[in-house]
Amino acid sequence: MQPEPYHVLIVDDEEICRRGIIRLIEEHCPRWQVVAEAKDVQEALDTLSQISVDLVITDIKMEGLSGFDLIERLLSNRINLEIMIISGYGDFPFTQRAMRHRIFNYLLKPLNMKEFIEILNDITQKLDANGLGHENYAIEYYNSIINSILNNDITAQDHLKSFFPDIMCSYTIMAIDMDLRNASLPHVLCDDLSFLTNIREELKRLCAVYCRKALVFFRNKSLWGVVISEDERNHIAKLWELLQDTLHRNYSIACYIGISEAPDLTSDFSACFFRAYRAAKVHLLDNVSFHAFDQCCFPVEYDLDESCLNRLYAAINAGCVGDSQSIIDDIFHNIAAAGPDIFQLSRLIHRLSYDILRALEKVQILDDKILSCFEVLQNTQSFHSLEAIKQTSRVLIDHAGELFQERMETRYSRIIEATMAYIDQHYNQDLGIIQLAELSSINENYLSTRFKSETGMTVLEYITYIRMEKAKSLLIETSRSLSDITQTIGYRDVKYFIRAFKKNIGITPNVFRSYNR
Repeated sequence: MQPEPYHVLIVDDEEICRRGIIRLIEEHCPRWQVVAEAKDVQEALDTLSQISVDLVITDIKMEGLSGFDLIERLLSNRINLEIMIISGYGDFPFTQRAMRHRIFNYLLKPLNMKEFIEILNDITQKLDANGLGHENYAIEYYNSIINSILNNDITAQDHLKSFFPDIMCSYTIMAIDMDLRNASLPHVLCDDLSFLTNIREELKRLCAVYCRKALVFFRNKSLWGVVISEDERNHIAKLWELLQDTLHRNYSIACYIGISEAPDLTSDFSACFFRAYRAAKVHLLDNVSFHAFDQCCFPVEYDLDESCLNRLYAAINAGCVGDSQSIIDDIFHNIAAAGPDIFQLSRLIHRLSYDILRALEKVQILDDKILSCFEVLQNTQSFHSLEAIKQTSRVLIDHAGELFQERMETRYSRIIEATMAYIDQHYNQDLGIIQLAELSSINENYLSTRFKSETGMTVLEYITYIRMEKAKSLLIETSRSLSDITQTIGYRDVKYFIRAFKKNIGITPNVFRSYNR
């Protein structure tokens, strides 16, 4: 007997896009049925007030309210609703915002049919697993409430007592950071939902040995929390040893624990949890598995040494891999000595990796290995040792140096270098292939062919690239009007500039400015 199809609502202001998605689903996704479509957010909300769906597929940019406005309303009211973003915007701030909303189904237009079907199949499996019974729904529900508290969406006082009636005064939060890299899990725990359900039951069973009133919740697969009432906090040391031993023996899971106390229920529950989390992550620096926040000594502020960074960037640009390795060792030695917390450490690593990425992007020598390392380093909190962060950073930096070295060995010809330099300095003037060819006393066809061969771009594409880069800088660093920026970068018409910017960057100048301020 075939299971009932899951229902999907499609929200897009372009009818041709809606028709295309419907055709994809009808032809390749038999477990799904499009039960409704909407051309804007208000129509989607009206539809959802009348029917129930399992998945909403939405565009971002629409007339009136945006797709993110729709998502924010859905997340506040519908716990078990899956969401997929399909957008024409490839700009990083949009992706960042999607990730902040915990949306991991993000596809760019034009749709890749294979990727779309794979994601829909993943959602199907997740929904199949979610139908295992009321207990799974209850777990999802109260975890969503607790995570809303941690995200400062709602207050602890309004909801926490309903799950934890014993939390009448002070309490302690234990943050458990699990290292799952070498986990040995039985087959029944291999999918995410089964893992979360069963590990939660295991933690509840272990907590009950010493802390009968404990409340267990999770942020994600590797980060868990336990709320312990005041009258049972003296058992925390024994509970920690039991958790560590059992998880390692039964599942080969290493766990690192941090605790923080809240004096009363009016204390900020979210702040208390993240203090415990900061304490748990101290193991990155000392490999010790238990820390109490009030015994940790984090620096008030810590930043990377500017002179050290400048030497590192100079070594990378010169392709001196040996020098860059020595400097990165010094940087991480200083980090270990300073002892920053996990959020300070994340900020430092983000700055380092972003600076290197920008330098490579500027000269257009990014490759998949660089992007892969960069992506891993953006999730600094998933690491379990400072040494692992350093080694990943070294891979990024070493390869960046190799790319710069290769670039120096295959430099542009003098004619092309001179042409590019002239464009870099005179991008705000009316430039054409004839004028540029005359500067080098060569035939325009020869220059056009040679420029494309060596740079991978046409002369016009390079001029546009330089103008767009200058426009992005002015939009971020100044408050100058679009009209002023248009004139500054060499265009005469504001509307033409806006169209060119959207075509090349993916969003309008105003939207770009708003997401980079």
